[in-house]
Amino acid sequence: MRETKDIYGGDKQFAFTHSILNNFEANNIPFFTKKTEKFKTKNFKLGNTKVFFKAGVLARLEDLRDEKLGIILTAFQTRIRWYLAQKDVKRRIQQRAGLLILQRNIRSWCTLRNWDWFKLYGKVRPLLKMGKEQEELDSLQVKIKELEESLAKEEGNRKELETQVAKLVEEKNAIFLNLEKEKAALQESEEKANKLQSLKNDLDRQLGDLQDRLGELEDRNADLQRVRKKGEQEIEGLKKNVQDLELSLRKAESEKQSREHNLRSLQDEMASKMRILPN
Repeated sequence: MRETKDIYGGDKQFAFTHSILNNFEANNIPFFTKKTEKFKTKNFKLGNTKVFFKAGVLARLEDLRDEKLGIILTAFQTRIRWYLAQKDVKRRIQQRAGLLILQRNIRSWCTLRNWDWFKLYGKVRPLLKMGKEQEELDSLQVKIKELEESLAKEEGNRKELETQVAKLVEEKNAIFLNLEKEKAALQESEEKANKLQSLKNDLDRQLGDLQDRLGELEDRNADLQRVRKKGEQEIEGLKKNVQDLELSLRKAESEKQSREHNLRSLQDEMASKMRILPN
């Protein structure tokens, strides 16, 4: 018993499900065919469009496909586990760095919290900032002015860009309208071309029919010419026969007249002799 599969296009599901066994050769039919021409096996036979398998071969292919799927899934799971492990290692390294920084800061605070100079520095530090508030305010005003100028400039650029965008939108709409018109014209041209092609096909078919009829008429004309020529030859033969018959008839008529003349002469001579004879 044989099982048949059309792997060249008719049974795409079969080719798709089993291409996992060798994806390159499954997607390269000419290479696959050329390679399998070297094989001489009793398990399958290659036809023009089909492969004929011996009973049990398809089951073996299914087993091989399941094994291949198992290998692929195992490799996929291994890759996922490796990726998750790498993420966990990265997270633990970041946690360790954060813990080291936190521990260093806690040790530093535990060391300095009871130091008198550190306490004094903690009280004086806010006072040091008070003298710099005006400087910071002036600096902030300068920054505000710069930001306002930058904002005005950006506003001008924004308006210019809005104008350009509006212009581009108009151009886009015009181009879109022209494109739609061109599409409609192209579709109309394609329809005309299809109609002309259909008309051309009809004319070609009619021309073929006329050529066939012309061929038939030419064949019939040739036959009629042969018949005519044969008839003319037969007429010439009949004319010659008629002429021969007429010549024979004239000759027979001449002989008849000659014989009648001789007969009359003999009758006259016999009559003369009969008159001469005594009673």
